[in-house]
Amino acid sequence: MFRFVLALILLPAVLHAGAWPRGEGSGFISVSQGFTFADDDRSRIGPMAAYAEFGLTPRLTFGTKLDHFDRAGEAFVFLRRHLSRPDAAWQLALQLDLGQTETDIDMAVSAFGVGGHLGRGLTTPWGPGWIEAEIRRNSRIDGGFARTNLDLTVGITPREHTHVIVQGRLYSDGTDESFELAPSYVRPFIGPSQVRIGVAGQTSGDAPLRLELGSWLAF
Repeated sequence: MFRFVLALILLPAVLHAGAWPRGEGSGFISVSQGFTFADDDRSRIGPMAAYAEFGLTPRLTFGTKLDHFDRAGEAFVFLRRHLSRPDAAWQLALQLDLGQTETDIDMAVSAFGVGGHLGRGLTTPWGPGWIEAEIRRNSRIDGGFARTNLDLTVGITPREHTHVIVQGRLYSDGTDESFELAPSYVRPFIGPSQVRIGVAGQTSGDAPLRLELGSWLAF
């Protein structure tokens, strides 16, 4: 159950800068809420997530991410270093996370993580797009738990500030694995903000379907 909960709370903000530099003085904030539906008592509100990042320099991005589901959660700060030239076709970045994780059976425990981002822009008949792969390895400092996440995102921008996104999310803790598909649609909301609506579901097993709602603001 604990591993299933952790897989649920890892909702990425798919339009964060990722492999691309955020830009000095620029920022991004997102909040998201999940709604899990099932025929039994597994229907519930959650997971919930918040994410923020800010460009410290042309190549350094600092951020924080908070996730919570049921009685489990995590909070991390991170520093991302962008390695590619701004005009390179392929963009590469490395990331270091530091924070805490908490479950319904454990108190908060310090944790750290390392990750990498690789992406490039695309040209499609429906508008410009992008593809990005992100891999993360998070471990508790006490050695009690470690997990690996691999996310593959493909997005298209048919109109300005409007995006169609499909994401594949692979999760593994060395014992259990899961893979889910998460299509979503993003459109302008109020002022400079955007709203996202999507669904996520595992391709195998009996995990219930999840509705995802989010709001983003870039500044």
